Amino acid sequence: MKTRTIFPGNLPEARQTLASLRECEPVEPLLLAVIHEETPADPQLMKELMELQLSSRNIYVLFGTEKDFVNPAAASRQELLTEGPGRDDLPEPLTPPCGSATFASREGGPVMNFCFDCDDTLYDMRSPFDQARAEVLPGLQADPEAFYTRTRAFSEEIFDQVQDGTLTVDQSGVLRIRKACEWWGQPVTLAQAEAFQAAYRRAQTEIRMAPELEEWLADTRSGLWILSNGPDVHQRRKFSALKTDRFFPESHTFTSGQIGFAKPDPRAFQAVTADPADFWYIGDNYQNDMEGAKALGWHTIHFDRRHQGSGPAADYVVYDESELTALLRQLEGEYNV
Repeated sequence: MKTRTIFPGNLPEARQTLASLRECEPVEPLLLAVIHEETPADPQLMKELMELQLSSRNIYVLFGTEKDFVNPAAASRQELLTEGPGRDDLPEPLTPPCGSATFASREGGPVMNFCFDCDDTLYDMRSPFDQARAEVLPGLQADPEAFYTRTRAFSEEIFDQVQDGTLTVDQSGVLRIRKACEWWGQPVTLAQAEAFQAAYRRAQTEIRMAPELEEWLADTRSGLWILSNGPDVHQRRKFSALKTDRFFPESHTFTSGQIGFAKPDPRAFQAVTADPADFWYIGDNYQNDMEGAKALGWHTIHFDRRHQGSGPAADYVVYDESELTALLRQLEGEYNV
């Protein structure tokens, strides 16, 4: 397969490459390696790249960092992914291209791919939230679970404004805590809400996966992916706190801020794969995760941590990490993975 690279940090050159590919459809399969750098990528560019893949028969887009793609024999950045000497030494994340095929299990054998949401799936979101509440609003009279659930409902109402950049993450956090406290009949000042958001952000640096989930992730031979709604930089800070790179290849982690589409938009799921026959999506939000994935033919596992209720779009429903990992082991046993 022929390859081309795009460095989103060089926006003029990236747009020129994108324009040339739009004008001239390759007659043979082409891997388009989008190599992230420290500078956040232009959201519109990322959206157009995904649209290009969806409209093309032969272009496969793969996102990753330079270390995911580097050819050990390359003499310079310009020789990354070339078909010259050292091509056979390219690392495993090159195959398959994003959206073109399923990912084989780590040691061969049957194929099974598990794609996880992040928030309230890989970790319990109430943990940093409760830390912030205890620090800033210790006198708040409200049931902890009900209060948290109310803030999440307000967060969902304004998520589109975060996705399109109208609101920052911190602005949305301040707004939702003020609305939740007001709904509970205990309004807080702007300064209190800002202090709460600051404490919440600090606590997010300490989030952890449950031990039983980490144990399964370390043992499994299945393909592992992440698809999470939220601004790219913000979500990847959580990935860093969770140390997801121990289990999930960088090129298998996607955020809505990165790709330009948020679940349940089909294009969000198609950024992971265009062939979901062997893919299972695991998430907490029934509408975004279960209905969104099921509409494209994914298998689904609803991690209903908050007991909000499930429905027919969920193939399975679990309520904690112990139930989830037991189910995952059961499914791998049934598929002989």
